[in-house]
Amino acid sequence: MNTFRNLSIIALAVTLLFGVSACFRHSPEQKAEWVTERITSRLELDETQKQKLDALKDEIMRARKDLQTDRESSFEQARDLVTREVLDKDAARALFDQKHQKFAVYADPVLDRLADFHASLNAPQKQQIAEFMDKHKERGEHRSGHHW
Repeated sequence: MNTFRNLSIIALAVTLLFGVSACFRHSPEQKAEWVTERITSRLELDETQKQKLDALKDEIMRARKDLQTDRESSFEQARDLVTREVLDKDAARALFDQKHQKFAVYADPVLDRLADFHASLNAPQKQQIAEFMDKHKERGEHRSGHHW
């Protein structure tokens, strides 16, 4: 259970960091590079750990690129569903299932790279990530009522 918890923490931290980087007006590649540099610096990664983080970044970027290919089509389909007088739940479900299946294709390769990176981290590095997540969780709860 502890391994699963740690893996979940790493996954969330990486997701948060890639999400936070979306605030900048740079290409996705530049954002990913900035995030990996920041992780490397903050956790004081050694060369082996940095290589594993780079492999994770590359896998995430590959998945992102492939998932973006049908973004416009999916947007148009979702927009069409919203503008109808009555929401077609079967069509909405099909669109959701299609996106879920496409996303699921990338789960194992990303998780494999994530597990490899996680295994290379020492206990203090894992603790730093947990503390980072706790800090950002509190900030998120503070702002949770201000999304709309």
